[in-house]
Amino acid sequence: MIEYLKGKLISVEPSFIVLECNGIGYGLKIALSTYDYLHHQKNQEVKVYTYLQIREDAHILYGFSNEEEKKMFLLFLSITGIGGNTALTILSGLSVSEIYQALEQQNVVAFQSIKGIGEKTAQRIILELKDKFKHTKSNVLEKINVQEQLKLDAIQGLVNMGLKKQDVEKRVEELLKQGITKIEEIIRGVLRLSKK
Repeated sequence: MIEYLKGKLISVEPSFIVLECNGIGYGLKIALSTYDYLHHQKNQEVKVYTYLQIREDAHILYGFSNEEEKKMFLLFLSITGIGGNTALTILSGLSVSEIYQALEQQNVVAFQSIKGIGEKTAQRIILELKDKFKHTKSNVLEKINVQEQLKLDAIQGLVNMGLKKQDVEKRVEELLKQGITKIEEIIRGVLRLSKK
């Protein structure tokens, strides 16, 4: 099993990337959320979490910007009738926290808002995932809430230093996705980027 790949981002499109690792170019299918994270990092070294799906007619490699997104993708694959493309479509339309919220509230309409998901499929998603999600939701939601608070605090700190909110929001998100969890490191990172 390939858990993740770390290498140079050669090509990035809304649904597909090429990552070069030790002279080999890996093509990975991605969701829009992963594209949002990667699109400005072309020709840079990035780490992408992966899942390799082996079928009779193809070997398909999927890429994710973080482990939570990958775990959610695998949960969707466990549902009867949902394949990789549909799982990516759901992850493109809803964030991981929005998916957890929809499951908790049994919100069929949230899943129906995704292209190609009808009422029966939306109901099946909720029915099959509500028990599985109970085991993981508290840890994931706690992590998401901590990250959200860290993001708000870092943005406020940077705004207090005279930077514009719209200029720093994206940069703060990028640093959080890189796994930086200390507010001072995030602020320093954004300040360094702002000088370039």
